[in-house]
Amino acid sequence: ALHTYFPTSDISATRVQGFNGLTYADALDNWVEKTQHGDIRFSAETDRVYCAGPLQTLVTPEQTLTLNCNSASAIVWNPWVEKSKRLSQFPQDAWQRMFCVESANALHDCVTLQPNESHHLLLKVEQR
Repeated sequence: ALHTYFPTSDISATRVQGFNGLTYADALDNWVEKTQHGDIRFSAETDRVYCAGPLQTLVTPEQTLTLNCNSASAIVWNPWVEKSKRLSQFPQDAWQRMFCVESANALHDCVTLQPNESHHLLLKVEQR
């Protein structure tokens, strides 16, 4: 995964578009597969692996970004209050000002390489 941390001034006013109707594995609920309804919004610890298309839109109070990637999976993460207290080198209140949408090759989208083979994971971020 490309571990992309995005800034926001207000996590509760932040949303991620482009996942409506897609399935995800919820790492916080025994990897149970669920379906996303509407935009992703943050109101608790979030750790999900989505079966995602190449385009996602990130909307924060400051900006709107479009992500374009060549993978078929994405990880959406925010540690929220309790987990942020246990993370080293992570200010306890930083969860309010960041979130991750990581382009990945995870779960169903994993890539297996043979000797001398290579794979490139690409991500393009554009401000709208």
